[in-house]
Amino acid sequence: MRGRVGRTGTTMLVLAAGAILSGCASRGAPGEARALPLAGRQMAYDRGYLDGVRQGERDARDGLAFDVARDSDYQKADRGYRRSYRNRDAYRDVYRAAYEVGYKRGFYGEGRKAPDGRRLDGNGEACPSAPR
Repeated sequence: MRGRVGRTGTTMLVLAAGAILSGCASRGAPGEARALPLAGRQMAYDRGYLDGVRQGERDARDGLAFDVARDSDYQKADRGYRRSYRNRDAYRDVYRAAYEVGYKRGFYGEGRKAPDGRRLDGNGEACPSAPR
């Protein structure tokens, strides 16, 4: 009889532990709530960066002032999002950060000129003057 009770008790303990752990796993540890799977982070970054470059180039070509937040794609920040990525807010954070990098690169572009005539690098920074 003791063997049966032991097995049943062990089975109940395992089932209870599984239920507790699955509940904890769904909540996640602090800091994990905003985590994205690798595929989600990659998509958000790639899409945000490319969208930013295109919009930055377009704004510079059209003579508009530098304004990352003007574009509705930046405001929505969900192009390329899939439900399997789970956390839309985390996706938006990565998308917007990448968009800002891409927009700056597209707006200033390699070889464009600063107001003082110096060439700009791809980050919009004026290159040092050549020694004379």
